[in-house]
Amino acid sequence: MMRSFFAISIIFTALASCCMQPDVPVQETEVYGNLSHLQFESEPEEQQMKNLDECIESITDSSWRFVGYKEIGNFYEKRWCKGEGARSDCQITDSTIQRKDPHIITLNTFSYSGAGVPEVFGLGVHALKNPENAGWGVSFSFVENGKTITNEQSSITFSYFEAGFEKPQKSISLGSNPGYKVYETSVNLGMETPPREELEKFLASPESVRDHGLIKLNEHENEVYGHITSNTAVRCEYGPYEGGGIPPLCIERPLTEGEIGESLIGAQDYFSQKRSIITKDYKDMYTALMESFPFEGCWA
Repeated sequence: MMRSFFAISIIFTALASCCMQPDVPVQETEVYGNLSHLQFESEPEEQQMKNLDECIESITDSSWRFVGYKEIGNFYEKRWCKGEGARSDCQITDSTIQRKDPHIITLNTFSYSGAGVPEVFGLGVHALKNPENAGWGVSFSFVENGKTITNEQSSITFSYFEAGFEKPQKSISLGSNPGYKVYETSVNLGMETPPREELEKFLASPESVRDHGLIKLNEHENEVYGHITSNTAVRCEYGPYEGGGIPPLCIERPLTEGEIGESLIGAQDYFSQKRSIITKDYKDMYTALMESFPFEGCWA
């Protein structure tokens, strides 16, 4: 049976909506530009936020630019960035994660209030670092205590750039909620451990990236297989297009036996490739992760 005839859509939940923005202008309101006026719900969260702010400031030099604290919807954030691939506003967007040579760090907290002196809670730390020419890049997202504004997560996407190519040639997403699409259904692996504990499993050593990454891939593969074989996977039979820019109606139906077989082979190929990548390149992937954010000096 020729596997090259089997097509399957694959998606990565690389970064959550809290840190990755579409490539359109975003309404930003500069309130005070610092943390002094904020009322934190938790003293430990306040101290953690201030410590991270000071630590990131201490490791950035004149080659970096920054955008002071701004209120963006329910987020109150500051950004640092450098590199040819970084935007002037230091945002991490759909396009910047595909570019060579951006290094971006974002620090944020959350609020239900409007401008003024909002009460804030939680912590968001996001980073993106891709190579200038070739090698592994990392997009990293950590969210703790986002309440109903954004889900807790600890997500890491590794992307490999080859010389002569502007976009990554291969990538692998680990951590919270990676997704794999079987026709019209995305099968996501939920997060069972707190985001801080999940992150620390990857930070421990190069071998921990390999070993915990393989565990996550195996768990996700089992989830996908279970979804395919339990008859919960569906695909669309589309009705006729009737004009007006309205997409045709999707009529869902269960997968046929042939489609189930093709989906299982496609998933087996996909996860086998990802295991091969992480087993071979885990040391370089760990180095890229540690270079994306000053974990050793700033993370506690």
